[in-house]
Amino acid sequence: MEYYAVLLKYALAALVVALVALVLPSNKLGWGEILMMALTAALAFFVIDLLFPVVSASALKGVGLGSGFQMIAL
Repeated sequence: MEYYAVLLKYALAALVVALVALVLPSNKLGWGEILMMALTAALAFFVIDLLFPVVSASALKGVGLGSGFQMIAL
């Protein structure tokens, strides 16, 4: 069961990155670029979580806060 929770965590991180990449840029990115960016982010979060578990939570919160602030233009 824990496998699915971990998979869901990285899938949600990739989805957030893809959503931000779709909404924020002034010049629109292609679907392939957005997919590659989302998969790269999910893999990066996986590696950070694997090697540095203490840093992982801060990194995920930073991405969430940063994308949220960008969306509301703070």
